[in-house]
Amino acid sequence: MESYLRQNWIKQRTSVGQQSTVDLKMNKSRNIAIRERERERERERERERESTGIRPDARPIIPSMRYSQKLLNVVEEMNNAIPKKLDRVDSLTEATDLVYSAAVSVCEILGMNIETTCNHRNTGNEPPCKIGLEGKIVNIRKKIGVLHTYLSTDAPSRRILRSVRDVG
Repeated sequence: MESYLRQNWIKQRTSVGQQSTVDLKMNKSRNIAIRERERERERERERERESTGIRPDARPIIPSMRYSQKLLNVVEEMNNAIPKKLDRVDSLTEATDLVYSAAVSVCEILGMNIETTCNHRNTGNEPPCKIGLEGKIVNIRKKIGVLHTYLSTDAPSRRILRSVRDVG
């Protein structure tokens, strides 16, 4: 009888010990998650401070993002956080700064690279279609040069022959 009681007591102690380690692991993971949220909030505050007062044309471009469940969750979280901060906004400029900093936060949470310098592709007044056409013109001129060299020489080199095959 005593051995039976001892075995049950040992089983209870080990099961209690296992439960406590499981509880400790769960508490540890919760604490890690809480610390991570606090760090993320601090990063968000820093981003908000950094993006405040920057001219819209001098801000880095926010890259386009592919749809994913993680993106949806992060955007929903930001959408829930923005109205709380909009109560303290007094001007349209502050509102745009807030929305921009939220977008930057989403990008950084997802691990996307946001360039700190302003590299707008179309910095001049030229429309994008004109830039594309000029690029095509340059490529066509290269092909014309290869064809002209092929036709004007008696014995074209292998490189020219290969280029002519690629053009045609």
